[in-house]
Amino acid sequence: MISANPTKPLVFGAWCDREYGFDYSGVRAHGGIAWFPVFDANNQLVWERNEQYEISELIHKRPEIYNNLGMEKGKNIYQIFEECPETFAFVPHPALKADVWENFVP
Repeated sequence: MISANPTKPLVFGAWCDREYGFDYSGVRAHGGIAWFPVFDANNQLVWERNEQYEISELIHKRPEIYNNLGMEKGKNIYQIFEECPETFAFVPHPALKADVWENFVP
């Protein structure tokens, strides 16, 4: 089930390490992201493929609690960071969680 309200802006968050930046040049060159969330005539959220990308499958999944990455149910990432910033050391140093990434499926 996708949850979105057509009367409010769609918001997302992303993690970024200050040592790195997001390079959106590839996204811009393709005219946006690979799949666009849009509302149909019934105000239902549907996904439209951006034809500038190779054909791909869009997979819908429920959010997970990633205990193996230090995520805790009921706490947002900001709370977790305030309590223990080291929890997110894997962001700039993915090798710290090499065992997690071996078979990781987001």
